Amino acid sequence: MTITNGTETVTIPSRFLSYTPGYNELSRTPTRYDGSVLYLDGRERGENVVVIEEQSLVDDGTVRLTVLQNEYRRSGTQRATVELYPTNSTSTDGIPTGEVNITIPTRLNASTYWDGAIGDESVYTGVEDDRYAEGVHGLTLRANSDDTRVNTVGIQESPNEGPVRENVRSPSAGDPGDDPTPDISMRVDDLTDRRSNNPDFYVSYDYGGQFDEIEVSATSTESTARVTRSLSSGRNGTSLSPTFGDGQEFAVTVRAIRGGQTVAQRTIYTFADTQNPIENDDLSRSDSASIEDYVIEDQSNKNDVRYRFNYDVSQTGSFSEGRFYVLNRNGNGASGSRNTTDRSVNNFRVEPGDGTNTPYKVSILVLDANGVVVDSRTVDDTADGTDP
Repeated sequence: MTITNGTETVTIPSRFLSYTPGYNELSRTPTRYDGSVLYLDGRERGENVVVIEEQSLVDDGTVRLTVLQNEYRRSGTQRATVELYPTNSTSTDGIPTGEVNITIPTRLNASTYWDGAIGDESVYTGVEDDRYAEGVHGLTLRANSDDTRVNTVGIQESPNEGPVRENVRSPSAGDPGDDPTPDISMRVDDLTDRRSNNPDFYVSYDYGGQFDEIEVSATSTESTARVTRSLSSGRNGTSLSPTFGDGQEFAVTVRAIRGGQTVAQRTIYTFADTQNPIENDDLSRSDSASIEDYVIEDQSNKNDVRYRFNYDVSQTGSFSEGRFYVLNRNGNGASGSRNTTDRSVNNFRVEPGDGTNTPYKVSILVLDANGVVVDSRTVDDTADGTDP
């Protein structure tokens, strides 16, 4: 995107956001976010553009530009959450003032959308076809800087290709600095006891920015189930047990707070079903302990679920404990767990009780001195006496 008054030009990097379903059962028409417009783009299939959410770019002579930044790519079969973060900083660069010409990348041309949407607005001057590339046009506007607002928004993290601009005039001397906000890395281990209707998420996180407190929460998107913990360490792990909500979807959030304001936030959506989310980060460090060897044996007999573990954790590296879980997948059997502070164990038994011939998640978690999960092993097994 460019903003110019004829003698001075500012360029702000921007991106499109697009989602294309990959399932054979669904139409593969992409959904796009482009210049504040959310729409289904069926043109490559010989279909039309179907607008889901109309533009909010221009309203009665006022131009409000929201510029997406940062690269984001994700594919998979589960839910992926796209979070948008406005930065907390303001540019110290000079910004054009007075009458400015604004050119915005768009995949929508004049006849397809913009003529009908804002053709009667005084600031609209047209669309230059293929200005940036084939199929990527230039929407052109002319407005006074006093009637223009420009905000950069980062996908999944604070924008790193250009700071927020509260308007296109130069910022005042009291504006905050432009240090980037560090990312929050996090991991969610789903340890739900399904039979007992007891969701249990062990949340590990790492945040290197400045903060007063870290708030970790799990909130059901389907009921009132919710639990929140307040922690004082930038690297830690904590258990969240909302007391009910088996099988429900939860938003698990780590939020850094400073001066009463959120300075960083990360959310992973997951179902309370013992299945870990695919968005989990690797939180191990070069000085973390790791699993060097392990054996899991299924010794279930009749209607008694029994598993035996052997494992060896590296003799050096940050370590606090090993946790061993035998979790029933469908709620038709008992679940159990045990912990140890030993780096090496043999014949370590976890015996939940009934549930033979039902599916289980069998896991080993290694926690570092901060309580962060830094290594793990998980197998899916039917508790039938046959080793996984």
